[in-house]
Amino acid sequence: MPVYYLEPIFKDYLWGGNRLKRELHKKTDLDVVAESWELSAIEGSASFIVIDNKRIPFTEYLKTCPAEALGSNVNRDHFPILVKFIDSKDNLSIQVHPDDEFAKSIGFDNGKNECWYLLSAEKGSSIYYGLKREVSREELEHLINIGKIESVLNKVEVKAGDFFYVPAGTIHAIGRGCLLLEVQQSSDITYRIFDYNRKDSNNQLRELHKKEAIEVSSLNPDGLFSTNDLTSFDCKAFRIEKFRVNNVKNTFSTPESFSVYITLDGTGLVKCGSKKLNLEEGTSIFVTAGSEEIVFEGELSLMKINIPKGNYD
Repeated sequence: MPVYYLEPIFKDYLWGGNRLKRELHKKTDLDVVAESWELSAIEGSASFIVIDNKRIPFTEYLKTCPAEALGSNVNRDHFPILVKFIDSKDNLSIQVHPDDEFAKSIGFDNGKNECWYLLSAEKGSSIYYGLKREVSREELEHLINIGKIESVLNKVEVKAGDFFYVPAGTIHAIGRGCLLLEVQQSSDITYRIFDYNRKDSNNQLRELHKKEAIEVSSLNPDGLFSTNDLTSFDCKAFRIEKFRVNNVKNTFSTPESFSVYITLDGTGLVKCGSKKLNLEEGTSIFVTAGSEEIVFEGELSLMKINIPKGNYD
């Protein structure tokens, strides 16, 4: 059963920094690196899988790999997840993502549920994370239109090890000073509500999407989940597990889903059949579905991501 390195595609959004290059060893000529998309099957923004020393766009791999490599829980025509690292040197916009029902009504495959795991955070770094209280649609529209949406949002100071589940419809924003891993549904639909009056490279105010945001935003704080003691988390779209390797850890893949392993800290290696790959902080690997033993060696922490049954029903 094969195990492969993943290589990202990079995004140079104006709020990014250089910690992905400096701390996670990402190789790119970009001066500003806001995001590294470690696993992406979004057309035009596909990441890469390394097979026999060749970088293959992941979208091409999906067309040619056997279905058994992805697993019985995965529909190759609607690849379910996108995995990325984010470096917020500055604040991200206050924004919201639609749910599956709304996304499909406008011609997309799915909406965007996501989660964040904080690798590190500067002192005083914070996020906006959902509503403090229930609001009416009319109040929400008023607050958005007058630029006062922060008044009803939870502002949460963050630290390394914090985990947040951000279901579709949750108004949110990542604040400056955060380095995090994001796992999300495979979607790039974002509705900006407020962007601090920032201008793009053409000296134009960045586009806002107030009408759409008002339509898709949740009106209460239901569905939020956060912890600083993550071991595992499941939702319909993805399943994640965090674990520590001290010397040796043996595990198995399953026929139901491929797995992605992200090295959060430390160094080591992974062995699977005749394959052996070195691991360091920021390394991403793809393990095909199957039933072969996987052996991790070293001193490191890992995040495992795979797909539960019924994610595309």
